Amino acid sequence: MSVQDITQKMQNLNLAAEDINKLPVSEELNNFLSLDYMISHKPWEDLPWIYLPSQYNRHPPLFVYGFGLTHDEVLQYAIDESLTDFKSCKQLWDDPTAAGEAAAEALDHMKAKYKVGRRMMTIERAASLHANVVLAFWDNYATSVPNYEQVNDVIDTIEVDYGPPAWYLANTQDLHQRDYDLKFSKKAG
Repeated sequence: MSVQDITQKMQNLNLAAEDINKLPVSEELNNFLSLDYMISHKPWEDLPWIYLPSQYNRHPPLFVYGFGLTHDEVLQYAIDESLTDFKSCKQLWDDPTAAGEAAAEALDHMKAKYKVGRRMMTIERAASLHANVVLAFWDNYATSVPNYEQVNDVIDTIEVDYGPPAWYLANTQDLHQRDYDLKFSKKAG
């Protein structure tokens, strides 16, 4: 794949993890480490290696793996499951206190519905144009997942309703840092 092809895909935000992984280790990889790119890119099913802690990038931004939902999807879930007396998202948005309560109820209800065990899943805020919250199971810094078999069973159950899980940029890092460039040493000589 040529640099021009990659640039075109990057502009269209259609770059898959395997495309990024095929790039040689070079300064071109830094194009994918700007905060603007990471926020606007559609979540990946497989996370490119440049977003994992490595010899090149010891402190990449935090990505979480799970199911991304918009605020409207969470509120619609609360309405569909009769967790609120409101009948539309618009009505809920007009009452911020009710919207917050409905969202909290919805997320608690999801944990019970999908039989999410204690410490198995967290609710993370996403820095993404595609989701506001993520039902997260692990992150790019995790070296192991406790109760992996049970977690996979829960993921399989949720996947029936929400499609496959993906990697989302978490909204927990310093969003003033605009890029996470890799540092390359100059070749001698």
